[in-house]
Amino acid sequence: MMDRIDVRPASSQAGPLSAQSAERLDRLFRLYHQQLTAFTDTLIADSAKAEDVVMEVWLRAAASRRPLPADDGQAYAWLRAVTARVAVDPDVVELPTDWTTTSAGLPTTPSAEDAALAGLVLQKVRMVVHAALDTPASSAAAREARVSEVAA
Repeated sequence: MMDRIDVRPASSQAGPLSAQSAERLDRLFRLYHQQLTAFTDTLIADSAKAEDVVMEVWLRAAASRRPLPADDGQAYAWLRAVTARVAVDPDVVELPTDWTTTSAGLPTTPSAEDAALAGLVLQKVRMVVHAALDTPASSAAAREARVSEVAA
């Protein structure tokens, strides 16, 4: 693992960083590199790929034509947002194309207990959504029943 960021340009298109920008980026790297790596690890579940994503983010930050936000917290928020986008970028992270091995241990049909629990969760979610939208759940249930009758 690296403990400092190399501020030389990664490509011929990017110019060298100013001493002030390089110093700030290096300080942000030392402050947030581990946090960004941990965040990326939760998105990608592969430590090596997570490290690659975070390195790509630091390269993008160094090559960015716009300066990072002045506040460290805002700069971290920007870095984290870029990290999330890079983590799902298929050009950067190769996602698995064969999902059969990942779902091999999952049951094909839910148990009766799981189905009942899912029904209770769905009912609770509907109640919360209707409360948030300020619509009575009973009228929404009646509307759903009418829609399902018409569809059938």
